[in-house]
Amino acid sequence: MKRTTVILLAVCMLFALTACGSGAALSASGENVTVGDTALRPEGEAGKLYENDGLKLMIPLAYDELVLTETPKDAKDGMLFSVSERASLEAAGDKDGAGWLFGISRIDEDAMHEMLCNDMSGRELFAADADGHYYVFNHPTDVRFVRENNEAMARDQEQWNKLTEWAWESVRAGFLAENAQLSPASFGNSELEMYLARIAYQPEVNYSVSTTQYGPLAPESGSFDALPYVERLTSGLILDRFEGEAPDGEYVVLAFPDEETRFDFFKAEGSENLVRMVWNGENEALWQLSYTDPDVKATGIMQEWYDALAEAMDAQPSAGTTLGGWRLSEDGAVTEEALSAFGKASEALLGVNYTPVALLGTQLVNGTNYSLLCEAAAVTPNAPVYYAVVTVYESLAGEAEVRNIVVLDLGDIAESGEIRNSDLPEGKMLGSWKADRDTSVEIEDAVLHLGSQLVSGTNHCVLCRGWVLNFVYEDLEGKTEITQTVPLDIAALSQPAEAE
Repeated sequence: MKRTTVILLAVCMLFALTACGSGAALSASGENVTVGDTALRPEGEAGKLYENDGLKLMIPLAYDELVLTETPKDAKDGMLFSVSERASLEAAGDKDGAGWLFGISRIDEDAMHEMLCNDMSGRELFAADADGHYYVFNHPTDVRFVRENNEAMARDQEQWNKLTEWAWESVRAGFLAENAQLSPASFGNSELEMYLARIAYQPEVNYSVSTTQYGPLAPESGSFDALPYVERLTSGLILDRFEGEAPDGEYVVLAFPDEETRFDFFKAEGSENLVRMVWNGENEALWQLSYTDPDVKATGIMQEWYDALAEAMDAQPSAGTTLGGWRLSEDGAVTEEALSAFGKASEALLGVNYTPVALLGTQLVNGTNYSLLCEAAAVTPNAPVYYAVVTVYESLAGEAEVRNIVVLDLGDIAESGEIRNSDLPEGKMLGSWKADRDTSVEIEDAVLHLGSQLVSGTNHCVLCRGWVLNFVYEDLEGKTEITQTVPLDIAALSQPAEAE
């Protein structure tokens, strides 16, 4: 993943110089020139002005004889000026890229948006004009200093250092000073800013916004204008690595499932500008956001974004959730992530075999909780099968553990009307209930048939969407009716029983 630290002599990708012409358009000779800010020149020296398409670049006289300044015409990459050290070019036999110090290019707004959506290493957007053009300072990612031998390298190292220092520290400000029609422009390119730019400028990007209390909302391509929220989150933004621990509590999540990447914006007081990036399911980094406007709170903007999405999508924030911030699974399908977490956690379970048959829900914490309905049976011959709700926690580092197990005694639930953890004496459910997968009972929103009891007819227990247990009586003629409904509250079932 790209990191925001930029090292002067190890910066970004090379713009091809093959399109560059070698003739420099000199607009001022060696005499002193009064345009621009002479304080930007070494010791106030005069400079030479090079011009291309109405734009000027000043090269200090002390450096002009040391560098080759090219002004290509109609370059495909928009390059206006490209500056290289002559001695390195000569030592390398004019090999492309040798001695290259920097280039200045001009791009349109579409190209600027494309840049913001990707890694901009070696390219810095630094200026704009009134015609919708943007100006890029291009610099190499590796050292282009070349000499014939080590002695020459040592001899000329100080000269090279001065050139690179001038290129990095003075050229952009000098270019703005010489071209009054330009105004400064600054755009960040951290991972967060790149992902936000993709939402704003690439309508096909797949993203969602959720909270730890309510489930994710994912707008269809182009159906929601996120640009106002992106601009507020990135305007005047400065990012720094945060070396402390992530706070507890709720947060707003901006997720990109196709890239397995998400950003958690914390809600805790004093942490509203703290963001955790999680990628590939196991890597994480904490970032401290600060803004030129001290009143800006990133988490507040993300909450507004979520609320606007809910309104635009006509979504009820509580739909698909239970108390405690659990998001219910829509169809019960056991995901690969849930199965992987369960596999790691269940290694510590002895004496009983558990097999996940339905994912009931997930909860984002500092990691993820999974609520799984499992078939269970003691590790003994012909042991009866029963069901249990198993809660598994997986940390951001990928470590997993079983947090709670609630055995479902269908007979006890049918009699009491509530779910109470049962020890299942001798592995058998009360009231002659037995676990089975009978599919002959048809009931709306049914997901799984969990068990039955023979009476004068048959009682059935069926797990239905929204995670409720429906008890159904089927008479001898095959007619059915729901006799009782018991909610399967996975938030409550995830909490370990208090020790007596």
